[in-house]
Amino acid sequence: MMVNSYVYSLPMMFAHVWYPNMQHEFGSKGNVESIKNYLLKPMLILSILTPMICGPAVFFMPWLAGIFLP
Repeated sequence: MMVNSYVYSLPMMFAHVWYPNMQHEFGSKGNVESIKNYLLKPMLILSILTPMICGPAVFFMPWLAGIFLP
């Protein structure tokens, strides 16, 4: 239950850091092209990392549950 709530709140944690930086960048330069990396780079990174984390977790979770939950 605790891991579930952490995983669901993770995007909001990123948004609290990312959004003010994006606003600052847009305010200083004033064009939409300047914030393009703020939108595309996190999506690209998460689209690569999520399967790399979730895939092995599916296979190792029964083993870890057997160790930590006797």
